[in-house]
Amino acid sequence: MKSFGILLFLVFFLFSCRMFTLIPDQNQKSELFYTENIHWYQYFKLFKVPKKDYDWFLDFVKENRIFYTISTELDQHIVIKVPTQFEKIFRTINRIEEINDFPFLWWDTELIKRKKSKDITWIKNGYKDFESLETIFRYLEKKYPSSVRISVLGKSHQQRPIYLLHITNHNSDFPYKIPIYVNSLHHGNEILSVEYVLDLVFLLLDEESVHLVNPPSQVIQKLSLEERKEFLEKLDIYLIPVVNPDGLERFWYESLHNGRKNGRNVDLNRNYPFHWHTSVVKASDVVPNSYMYRGVAPASEQEVQLIMNFLKQNPCSFGLSYHTYANKILFPYTIDTLWNPIPDRALYFGKKLLHQVVSFRKRPYTLTRKLYSVSGTDQDWIFNQTGCIAYIVEGSMNTPPFEVAKWSIVGSRRIWYNLFRIAIDEPRVEIEFFDSNYKIIKPKIQVKNFYFFENEEISNYYKNRWIFYLGNAKKLNLMLSFGKTFHKEIEIECSKICREKMNLTIRTNK
Repeated sequence: MKSFGILLFLVFFLFSCRMFTLIPDQNQKSELFYTENIHWYQYFKLFKVPKKDYDWFLDFVKENRIFYTISTELDQHIVIKVPTQFEKIFRTINRIEEINDFPFLWWDTELIKRKKSKDITWIKNGYKDFESLETIFRYLEKKYPSSVRISVLGKSHQQRPIYLLHITNHNSDFPYKIPIYVNSLHHGNEILSVEYVLDLVFLLLDEESVHLVNPPSQVIQKLSLEERKEFLEKLDIYLIPVVNPDGLERFWYESLHNGRKNGRNVDLNRNYPFHWHTSVVKASDVVPNSYMYRGVAPASEQEVQLIMNFLKQNPCSFGLSYHTYANKILFPYTIDTLWNPIPDRALYFGKKLLHQVVSFRKRPYTLTRKLYSVSGTDQDWIFNQTGCIAYIVEGSMNTPPFEVAKWSIVGSRRIWYNLFRIAIDEPRVEIEFFDSNYKIIKPKIQVKNFYFFENEEISNYYKNRWIFYLGNAKKLNLMLSFGKTFHKEIEIECSKICREKMNLTIRTNK
């Protein structure tokens, strides 16, 4: 029975590329390719067939030339996967029941084969569960010891590790590295989001990654050796690829619907303490069954606490938080009632992030403050509390077949590439402060010629350096404060990269 279904499916698949545009026709100009079929359910649906009716079912599909594959067998039913062109026919049959919630493994049945293969190339070429991602992390750390270091920030609610990947040239003594923070999978059901992050790592390491035939000219297929060396030399890139491992496992092995939230049923990207609970309707929810349940208290979730603690100790200059599928880059703030700083550096640099980004959808990527009002996001907390210019990247697709998802992965590369170029090239001020005994100190800093309305914290230091990107400003008027008595105003004009070692007439205890 299974072999018959598989044979039918293979026949169907050979023709389906043109029928459904599953994979763009490489003989056409790829610049013309676009699709709005960006969800898994636009390609295949799942139905339950009673085992007692299976002989009848075989006759039925043969007579109607319906193609299918078997996903799994239950006690009383066989679960089949059917191309969406046939779903209306199936819905008219009383003996067959459509399944609306199921483990994603029933849809992507090839995961088990990829994992068992132990071939890293095959594991990479498909969506990944937590075990697959751990395999890739170990592989990268072993193969690239001078560029990849992996640590565990702590455990999730269900005791899965939260991995931190530190990508840089670890053998370099370059003292002015810029910290970049990247994450994905706040929502465990957005499994395409981690592919954007893995692709970033693969290209940095010159590891085999997604490759398209004849893509548009602006698409990055590979980084040059010079650029890879420059990025690894001048950037400290910190990645948390799996913020929500519990949700990821729930999505693969329990339920599509429950995979969004963590093991305590909380939407982690509504749990950060900056404006955790607002009066804005639908910005988050107090109801535990809601898909955007914010939790019992601000930062109540272990996963959120671990990330906050890390970023307080290692503040970033720029951040990217990957999600799916709205085809946008979001800059803070996501709450209607909040005022952005003036000048708005997040807006200024956000426009540059869009340069040559390709969505492969009918509409291009756009930059906006929000999709809708949202409270308790990581982006807003990071921006407000660490001084890091943080963005949410809503990728252009949401779990279509992996061959289609590859186009979204490749098209979005320019976002992180543009961010890295901004971090390296854009005008900024970097200052190390010393007291009269040449001891490093960290005064409180106010930027007097910028207007901040939400008590933004900008006095964070990365490895004893205060780093501030100017955007379109040409100078900084700073008020330095140390203790209760020391206050000093200074002005710095800067049009490129201005590094200062500033000695203040302060005496501190040795």
